Amino acid sequence: MPLSIGDMGSLAIAFVIVAVIVSVGATILVGVQDSQTNTTAGRTLAYNITADALDGQESLGDWLPTIATVLGAAVILGIVYYLRA
Repeated sequence: MPLSIGDMGSLAIAFVIVAVIVSVGATILVGVQDSQTNTTAGRTLAYNITADALDGQESLGDWLPTIATVLGAAVILGIVYYLRA
């Protein structure tokens, strides 16, 4: 099943949806973390868990440009392969 230019739109929309979900998820986690206690005596377990989740969201967000490049390259290679066949 070769890729076509039409597939680029579907991939782009899916990528934007993933980026929006990551962004909204991070915003929700920040709101949850703000409602938890972060005392000077020590952080609570819940605060630490949301901090770890925010770190994970940041890591995933850092990979989004790389994922976009790979998706674009896959579509271009699919088109080139289809044109050569």
